Amino acid sequence: MILFTLLSCASQEPDPCAAGLPALMGTVADTTGNTNIAASLTWTLDGGFSQLGECDTPLTNTNCVVWRAGTTDGVYTLTATASGYESAQETITVARNDVDSDFIATETFELTLVASSPP
Repeated sequence: MILFTLLSCASQEPDPCAAGLPALMGTVADTTGNTNIAASLTWTLDGGFSQLGECDTPLTNTNCVVWRAGTTDGVYTLTATASGYESAQETITVARNDVDSDFIATETFELTLVASSPP
């Protein structure tokens, strides 16, 4: 499920676009919905180089409840990994508002990690 929120860049002080509002915000969890796992998140924009996701809401010093990635429109590929789990990947297109390009559409994501089968 992908939800979006529109945030105005032009009508607020200080300018939220200058502050780097995220293009994507979301969670990485296991199949039970538990976010208390030592996951990492990487992302690419329009097929570019891989970058680390930022933890927006930490649970512990190694676990994160809410992640954020990017600050602009484009096609994002998110990859979540954690020891003992198969990686999870999702591609999301982030677009500007059709009516007013001063609006940023922050998309949300939920990546689910499935436990790896023992060898």
